[in-house]
Amino acid sequence: MVAAVLAAAAGGAALIACDLFHSTDFATLCDINSSADACMDAAPSADAAVAPTDFCSWDAATARTNAEHACGWLSACELPLGNNDFGPCMISATLAYDCAANPDRKVQGALHEYWDGLWQAKTCADVDRAVFPGAGAGDKVPACQGAGFAACGVQYDGGDNSAVRVECDEAGAPARGENCISQGRTCAGGACVGSATTPCATGCSGAQLADCSDAGVDEGTNCALFGSGQCLMLAAGPACSSTGGSPCSAGAAVTCAGGVASGCPSGTSETVDCTELTGSGSCNPGLASPSWDVSSVCFLDGGSCGPDSCSGDTLVSCARGATFVTSCSGLGLGPCGLVVTVDGLRAACGKP
Repeated sequence: MVAAVLAAAAGGAALIACDLFHSTDFATLCDINSSADACMDAAPSADAAVAPTDFCSWDAATARTNAEHACGWLSACELPLGNNDFGPCMISATLAYDCAANPDRKVQGALHEYWDGLWQAKTCADVDRAVFPGAGAGDKVPACQGAGFAACGVQYDGGDNSAVRVECDEAGAPARGENCISQGRTCAGGACVGSATTPCATGCSGAQLADCSDAGVDEGTNCALFGSGQCLMLAAGPACSSTGGSPCSAGAAVTCAGGVASGCPSGTSETVDCTELTGSGSCNPGLASPSWDVSSVCFLDGGSCGPDSCSGDTLVSCARGATFVTSCSGLGLGPCGLVVTVDGLRAACGKP
């Protein structure tokens, strides 16, 4: 499987972005082989009916522990693809789980459901349900029709997974996905984007914040998933409304005090504790980039943070210049190893 992907890369083959699952009668892996591991444990877990978790009831240590569990299991059971990679996942998970570190943009709706499923995952089927929420009544992950490319999953088996970025390693194998909702985004052209609307126009469309790159790609987010759920078009640009805080003059400027970043992208003050997010000395005063994301100033000089690696049982991953580590066995997962993805070589724990 890995050899096939490497051979394609060596030959300069282009990665093809396309819609994999184009009909509602698409054959799933379980239709092909009902005894496959992904099907044997596909029954809903006992935790499925548990009321939504109040992440804000957790202290920082609990939030960190649960983030490690969520991100370790995500990259092990799916692929360390994009934001599934352990380091980037830890950034997003900390922002979701640690309300003290990120008090003004609490996650809600489908994004809360995503993170709520991952921290409680006990099997790879639990992870699949979080990543592929539109798996349909059969709770089945689709089987791949080809190999060696990234694409966007669409409706199949009665469910809609259009926000899921999928990589297929091998025809007939279960699809492995990155749900772009982890970034408040959707999937288009095999990539996570703010929206698939073309042409891109920076601004607000309902709760959707569009932030167009020079190439015309929407790098925005869905404000309905954060804070008070509104997109506001201000003189300084579009921003997602926050909760709490106090009125202030909207802009992209961010200050730092004691490792805590303070900004005002939406006209109400917001803070993010960079020390909790990316470590001591990681708050960088200046302009947020993107202007609506105060947490973007939380980063370290990446000179000492190398590519993903495994150190014995320990998974080592980098994001925003910060190093994130976890013990694979401590998470109940298999040995750490390097995995080939369309995004490059990444480290991940093995499946449980």
